Amino acid sequence: MKKILCVFFVMGLIFGVSEVCFADHPVLNVLSKSGQYLVFIDGDKSSVGTTPLKLSNVMQGTHLLRALDSTSFQVIYNEIINLKPNEVTTIIVDEKSPNVVDGDMPKTLHQQNVNSNLSPKDTTNQSISDTLHLYGSFASMNFNILSAGVNYTATFDPQYGIGLDYTHWLGGEGSDLAINGGFVYNFLSKVALVGTTLNGSQGISFPYLNIVKNVYKKDFDINIGGGLNYAIYGGGSVTGKIGGQFYFEAAFPAGQQEYIIDIGYLTANGSTTSDTTASSQGIFIRGGYAWYL
Repeated sequence: MKKILCVFFVMGLIFGVSEVCFADHPVLNVLSKSGQYLVFIDGDKSSVGTTPLKLSNVMQGTHLLRALDSTSFQVIYNEIINLKPNEVTTIIVDEKSPNVVDGDMPKTLHQQNVNSNLSPKDTTNQSISDTLHLYGSFASMNFNILSAGVNYTATFDPQYGIGLDYTHWLGGEGSDLAINGGFVYNFLSKVALVGTTLNGSQGISFPYLNIVKNVYKKDFDINIGGGLNYAIYGGGSVTGKIGGQFYFEAAFPAGQQEYIIDIGYLTANGSTTSDTTASSQGIFIRGGYAWYL
């Protein structure tokens, strides 16, 4: 059952990333001959950037495009546009469009925080949103027992699991720092003490909390993260302790969701008695879907 679940997640991830990377998405250029304008799409409360702007992650079909003067915050452009696959659409927003109503602007727009750190350059996803991430997980870890000063090594079959986490970007729009927290449940895997006939099953699950830093944002995002976890052992009588992890993450935007791949290294710690401890270290790979909130 656990392998079937992971196969489904990996297949979904492959198809999703393939769709994002190879689909004929439209390209939208929003330009201005004079001044800079804040660009909003489909009534979003956060700007997707400032002109001149190139967007290649907007889905085909009809969208509401709005542009605000970055100084006076007056709406300059407010029109329905139609984006077609594999076509480039260019909009110039210097003069008021017929559908602009004086004083019309997003009610939640805080003038002092609107994209003050965005430079006029081509971009595909300037605004970072909070996400809810559902994923499948694979981990290859060792298993060590230290008892009365003697270290025992065990073989540990790969861990397969399923997880859910939430990422909140700090400081509002334009932020590159986030807090990430979640839980991964790993199914039981075989553990065998090296040099003996002793064997059993163990699954190490984790609640975790990370600090995340965005280091690249254009056609896709690259993030790095790290933090603490607390091991929950599913087999035997091992009591969990604090461990840690760090990872690299690639996120591929696709409409109102992202396809995400994480590759990282983690440590898990536990104990059975005052003089017996357990520890595991190894790499993990996670892949799945994240929905914008």
